[in-house]
Amino acid sequence: MRLPILPLLAAALVAASAALGAPGASPSDWTTYGNDLGRSGAALAAPDLKSLKVRWNLQLPGVFSAQPLVVHDRPSQGQATIYAVTSAGTVVGVAPNGFVRWQVELGQLANPCPQLDGWGNTGTPVADPATNSLYLADAFGRLHALDLNSGAEHPGWPVRIYPDFSDELVWGAMTLVHGALYVPTGSYCDLPMEGKIIRVDLADRGVSSWTVVPYDLGGGGGIWGWGGIASSRKSGSLFVVTGNAFEGGSNKGDAFTEAAGYGEQLVQLDRSLQVQTAVHPLPYGKLVDNDLVGSPVVFERPDCGEIVIALAKSGAVYGWKTSDIGQKTLFTVQLAKFDPTNPVVSQPAWDAATNTLVFTASGRVIGLRVGADCRAKIGFSHMFGPHRLVGSPTVSTGIAWQTDAPHAADYLVGIDLETGRQVARLRIGEHVLVAPTIVDGQIILGGFNGMLFGLGPPIAQPALPEKPGRGGIARQVSYFGRFGWRAVEGGVLGTTDRGKSWKPVLKVPVDRVLRASRLMGVVTTPSGPRKCACSPRVLWTGDAGKTWRLSGAIGGAYAGGRTGLYWWKGADVFQVTPWPTQNGPLHAAKVFSSETGRIAAGDFADGVFYGVWGAHRGGRAWDTAPKLVKIADGKPTTIELPETNGAVLVQEIRVTGKTVQVRAYDYGFANADTPTVMWTSQDGGATWALARS
Repeated sequence: MRLPILPLLAAALVAASAALGAPGASPSDWTTYGNDLGRSGAALAAPDLKSLKVRWNLQLPGVFSAQPLVVHDRPSQGQATIYAVTSAGTVVGVAPNGFVRWQVELGQLANPCPQLDGWGNTGTPVADPATNSLYLADAFGRLHALDLNSGAEHPGWPVRIYPDFSDELVWGAMTLVHGALYVPTGSYCDLPMEGKIIRVDLADRGVSSWTVVPYDLGGGGGIWGWGGIASSRKSGSLFVVTGNAFEGGSNKGDAFTEAAGYGEQLVQLDRSLQVQTAVHPLPYGKLVDNDLVGSPVVFERPDCGEIVIALAKSGAVYGWKTSDIGQKTLFTVQLAKFDPTNPVVSQPAWDAATNTLVFTASGRVIGLRVGADCRAKIGFSHMFGPHRLVGSPTVSTGIAWQTDAPHAADYLVGIDLETGRQVARLRIGEHVLVAPTIVDGQIILGGFNGMLFGLGPPIAQPALPEKPGRGGIARQVSYFGRFGWRAVEGGVLGTTDRGKSWKPVLKVPVDRVLRASRLMGVVTTPSGPRKCACSPRVLWTGDAGKTWRLSGAIGGAYAGGRTGLYWWKGADVFQVTPWPTQNGPLHAAKVFSSETGRIAAGDFADGVFYGVWGAHRGGRAWDTAPKLVKIADGKPTTIELPETNGAVLVQEIRVTGKTVQVRAYDYGFANADTPTVMWTSQDGGATWALARS
């Protein structure tokens, strides 16, 4: 397999499953959720072009290489939840207004492959209402089943599905068919491994697999298409396209071929992973690297029956009848002139209303019409420009939506499938390399900076409850003595008596709150982004929430109190001044910086900021020897914590008086009980005790 270079040196990289949660879906309609290949369905409301704008933007750690999913009637009847995963190992359930209902951290693998900022959750999950589960693979070879309503792990999960997690990962979308999950695997940075399809029986969690190219043929054959595995409801077959075999074993020297085993082939399997048919399309010209990309698209064309297509990096498209794989193709079409510096790595989509396959290749969006004679020809080709980052399309009610990133700007564009003309163009704040998710008139985008965008018409905000419910995320709750704030789906509730009574404070969705004193406080809201949708809005108050002011001096995560406010991003820490104040304006000054590591967590107590400085930055190294950064009056002091071993990532720091506790997890284990690592100091950081659970 040859994963594309990210993000600027190749074509756009995109996940390939569709918007989910069609009203009234029967159980059979859910069999391929997580792998619907850019189809949103006529039952889903189309975006209103006149009122389409960025309505909210939520910042999450990591980047998006997997497409967000949406399920209706979760967590209760009449509601909907957006499920999103990132390369940091973060999993969230989000309300349609951008409020985070729950969040789970599954860990980020430290791996030298530089294509992402780290390796957490990279393949698009499956949402299954029948079992109320979000199935997803983490970077440590574990398959999880999270409750759709709460994010809690279901009993008996996670399940170990492969042991060599330093060499193998899940890049493509997973597929659920008749009670079994099918998980494709590929390699890190085109390094040797054995590409697989892993089958997990949901009834007994039994694991079996099929290997694309065994090591005695050199290994390889990674399945790295964004859509993963396609399924045919008509025949019950599975279809997959594969990457190249490596040189090794008996596949070397003059006999070497990248098509050894089932490398660079379209493969048809039954549901028990027995190969039915396979075909290696003739490569385009003299191209050596002829990986098949995306995912096969299986569709029915009237008068033609069921057709399956495969797309190559060269931009060649091949089509067969699903009953005649291995026979002569129905059609072979070259989408655009092949550019070896900008290979095709995107995911096609099918529009049944216009009998059009939609592709992005070489800076173009291309419509391939499939006629009643079962042949295909190019119906339109819209040029965005050479070497543009053009994302994969999602089709909704006659419009193909994809992203376009010319130069320093980033846009969501809509192409009319009848005419091939651009009918919508909206600027967004960051590269978006995953296919759009379209549901209920809203477009959900996952950005390459970890920003989750919600676009559409104005959103009706839920009413504030009389009091908050149980649970909640730590960053959504903050107390200063008896004065507290709690973020709920409709906004922020405040208390002055430690939660005995509550009253409304702010009626917009909020992702983070800090009650710094009786009068001072800060909130981060995903709603109503400014002209640039590249970051959420941060608001502050000096009068207990009677008035709120927007400030660009606060960003990232923050901690503070009555006598100080600090925020951090990467390995930089900033102090906000003046603080306290009632009028502002606020300013930020960098008071600590490092070229290595990152601030993994922070807290504030008695006028001092405490930050945990770990080595895990950009998905490299582990937090086995973290340091404590103490900042008082703008002056930093660093303290080394006792060294440990394992795949350790710091999660949290808590400071109470002189007691400092740093909590981490050791992710080098496949069982559900990830060991906890705890550093504790009783004297403000002078001496430390290290313990494991």
